[in-house]
Amino acid sequence: MVLANRNTPEQGVISGTAAAVADAEEVCRRVCRVLPEGWQYPDICQAEIVFEGDVFRSPGYIPSTAILSVPITVQDRQVGTVSVSYREDRPDADDGPFLIEEKRLIHTVAERIAHFMLFKMLGEIREEWREARLNNGPGRNYMWAAPLQMLRDSDRQLYLRIARKFLNHLSLAGVAEAQAILARVDSTGSEADLVSADVNIPGQRFEPDETALMSDAPFELASRHMGDKEILRRVQQWMQEDRAGFFLKVLDNPRSSLHEIADALRRYHHMASDKGMLPRSTRDGLRVSLIRRFLTEQLDYIKVAKNFFRISDFTDLLDRMVLPVESHGRLGGKGSGLLLAEHILERCSSGGRSVGEVKVPRTWYVASDALLDFIAHNDLEDALEQKYKDIEQVRQEYPNIIQLFKNSAFPPELVKGL
Repeated sequence: MVLANRNTPEQGVISGTAAAVADAEEVCRRVCRVLPEGWQYPDICQAEIVFEGDVFRSPGYIPSTAILSVPITVQDRQVGTVSVSYREDRPDADDGPFLIEEKRLIHTVAERIAHFMLFKMLGEIREEWREARLNNGPGRNYMWAAPLQMLRDSDRQLYLRIARKFLNHLSLAGVAEAQAILARVDSTGSEADLVSADVNIPGQRFEPDETALMSDAPFELASRHMGDKEILRRVQQWMQEDRAGFFLKVLDNPRSSLHEIADALRRYHHMASDKGMLPRSTRDGLRVSLIRRFLTEQLDYIKVAKNFFRISDFTDLLDRMVLPVESHGRLGGKGSGLLLAEHILERCSSGGRSVGEVKVPRTWYVASDALLDFIAHNDLEDALEQKYKDIEQVRQEYPNIIQLFKNSAFPPELVKGL
């Protein structure tokens, strides 16, 4: 049984005109009406959205203890919750009566609602800035001024990170003014501390002075050394890299299950694609990390595979993988080898280099730990010792092994995956 975590959202996080508020309320009402249809028992499923203190519910809603609830978070602040519940008891599944796929679905719904709210808020910030420009005159007509003003008002921390990136970029190029601004930002409060900054000894830590970063100073300095289009291009690139940071953290975390990695890859596949805005070095590292997590840790394999696998190949692979709920397995040696052979032949057959007609059957892949679950479910651990026996004994026992596996049953999780 899953109990809802009803933290009271901070009031007034999303502010705006009456029209914007009405749009947000209408979205909440419509989502509540259609959300129950996506659950295993739609006839007794009901939905509730709490947003900025207002409560929206599907028709016929009654309180229940069998409830699945996730927060709606905008700019790292909780502004509400999305919940689904059953009016009647149902058998336990992955999390109370709810499936693991339903947990992922409700998280996606909460994220989409949050994105909609943020979009409406950014639209209003843009209109306010435009009106201010009309009232106060054009002044310095920087192309980057409006987008960065919107970013500063909507996501302070991201604005600070991008401002610092510009100063770092200019400092590496030898711009003394950028180095001076960074020195003020990270100043420990005394000239002596600045002079001894190269001494490798522990010192007292100070909070950085973010005043210079929050002003237009880093970008006005950048405009003296870079064109407006180049500034906007780098802002867009660094924002994409910042968003991709979540996916990279999930991928590099050894405790992340394949399901979690798959969800993150689908969520960020546009920016993490082979033709995305991420730097080539980041995409190359991402490709190697995906090979290591889904295929193998063997360095000789990775050295070859990184030249033939694309990031999009893993998105396609995920649609054909059968995984236990908390899988941390890989494809296994034979599956990984055949998959690499397929991609090598595919690449070599282009550019006028024909390798003949090669047909690859429609294939689904079972993760290695799913096979181990199958063996444990049927008490077949003794079969793992076959490879250590004498070859004659292996041949003699082979027909019995075949029959033993044929008479075995799949674990419930594997059946669900299939």
